Amino acid sequence: MGEKTGSNSNLSAGSGSDSSFPDTRTEVLSEAAAGNWDPFIDLYLRPCWREVVITCRQRRIPMPEADDLFQELMLRLLRDSGFNHKIRSVLAEQCRDPDFHGNMPGRYLVYRQLPLRSARFRTYLKGVVRNLVLEAVRGIRRGPKQLDDQAWQALEPWIEESVTRSVDRRWVSNCLAEAAWQLKATSEKSRTRGRRRLFEILYLSTVEGRSAGQIAEGLGLGRTTISGLLSEARGRFVTLLGKITGITDLAELKDLLGHSAEDLEQALSRVQADCAE
Repeated sequence: MGEKTGSNSNLSAGSGSDSSFPDTRTEVLSEAAAGNWDPFIDLYLRPCWREVVITCRQRRIPMPEADDLFQELMLRLLRDSGFNHKIRSVLAEQCRDPDFHGNMPGRYLVYRQLPLRSARFRTYLKGVVRNLVLEAVRGIRRGPKQLDDQAWQALEPWIEESVTRSVDRRWVSNCLAEAAWQLKATSEKSRTRGRRRLFEILYLSTVEGRSAGQIAEGLGLGRTTISGLLSEARGRFVTLLGKITGITDLAELKDLLGHSAEDLEQALSRVQADCAE
């Protein structure tokens, strides 16, 4: 890896339905496991890392050069290694290869098939990013501009929180984008004209802030009809989001949406803009 894998100045999210988080896109992880990292890097890792860097800087966490750390992050994900003794024993019992070696996505895909308590991929990724940042800040602590024990103790929980928040926010943002695309697709396939407008009505209400009466006037429909369709659109969106995120509790889903208003508007706006082109 002689060249820089990514630059902090041009880290940007992908667009369209392909921007969904790898938790719900096994093919993205499978491609990375096989050595094709471009989809994973462009659609998730770069924007995720950007969130981490921005959050750490906002909290004045003294991170070293972000591009160099991104390179180290890639090296850790690319590293070919095996499982610990416990997992090798399970693999042997299942007539699988107990000496399996692979990069991080490859090991995760194998681990997910085992009868063990499995975590989501972003949990693994958070651990790698967290350890990387902690090690980098520890290096600063030992360097010429040393951090005293009190400063270090204050920074450590901030780093943990910052990485978790950044990775989770990116996950939520991409799940919202995927739900928006799916709502658009299912709306267009609906049999009735009203239901074919479900995405449009949700967009007008959420992004443009139009009331049911204003939407009804613009579309030439009754206010009661629009109110019913808007309620249906919201319900469908929440259902789609639940399937994508794996969150089954309705209250938790609504709470997630309540804390992601800006990301929801961006997801709907992106779909609307891409479809208008």
